[in-house]
Amino acid sequence: MALNKISRLINNSEFSPKDKKELIKIFKKISYGENDTELLRLLGIVTGKAFIGPAYFHLDVSNSCNMNCLYCWFHSKTAPDKEYSDKWKKQQIKLNIFKKLVDDLHELKTGLILFSGAGEPLTHPRIIEMVDYVKKKGIILQLFTNALLLDENHAKKFVDANLDEIYCSISAPNSNTYRKLHPSSRKNEFETIEKNIMFRSKYKKKQNKTKPQIIIIEVINSLNYS
Repeated sequence: MALNKISRLINNSEFSPKDKKELIKIFKKISYGENDTELLRLLGIVTGKAFIGPAYFHLDVSNSCNMNCLYCWFHSKTAPDKEYSDKWKKQQIKLNIFKKLVDDLHELKTGLILFSGAGEPLTHPRIIEMVDYVKKKGIILQLFTNALLLDENHAKKFVDANLDEIYCSISAPNSNTYRKLHPSSRKNEFETIEKNIMFRSKYKKKQNKTKPQIIIIEVINSLNYS
């Protein structure tokens, strides 16, 4: 039980004897409704010191992207003041570094990891292995994607790995609006995304699973809202 550890940490803190006594009393009251990890995290907030790792970790796995969405602050052609080098756009996290990072986060009791970043996570050639590695650690995993590369192979692997949530950034209700917001898009890309999402739903149902959940992300702007 973390309560004994928390009491020791409070007693070794710089709080006054009166405040220490009051804090211990408060933590005893709330300890029945919180797990040890959350108690240590709450103590860190109170004392301004870290006793445990972050509850949530945002991980950029790839700067590469297969789109140039108008509203993107990294790859949009409408933001020339924020141009990035070709070298930067090709950067992706190395698998050995990724695994070491996830191992550390697991040891630090981090409960949730989000794959997102400056690029499209599915452009990483080891993304399936990375998803599987996180889930085998028992960590909740969310993934942001434009869904264009969410093909049958990725969908099956993600369902089988019990990936928790997939956030699909589309920002368009139809093909015409989609092409306006994605200048580099080719014909039928919107339909491909629809097909990818529907296949994941059908395969998940076939496997009698509830994950991953699909959440559609919409960046509201003058081209998709009036």
